[in-house]
Amino acid sequence: MSQKQLKVCLLLVRVAFVVATVLIWRVSTAYLPAALGCWVANRLLMKQIVNSDDDETVIV
Repeated sequence: MSQKQLKVCLLLVRVAFVVATVLIWRVSTAYLPAALGCWVANRLLMKQIVNSDDDETVIV
């Protein structure tokens, strides 16, 4: 592989990496509030389940 081909290849890899990063960032920022909301709801639910279990069971 010549020097020029190597440079073009590296440039393409960089461009692909930047595009992938931007797309992931776009998607994650779009879904972040929803994911955060689900996580908080899940934590609260788990806390309630654990609290209700505490009355009957003793965890050693």
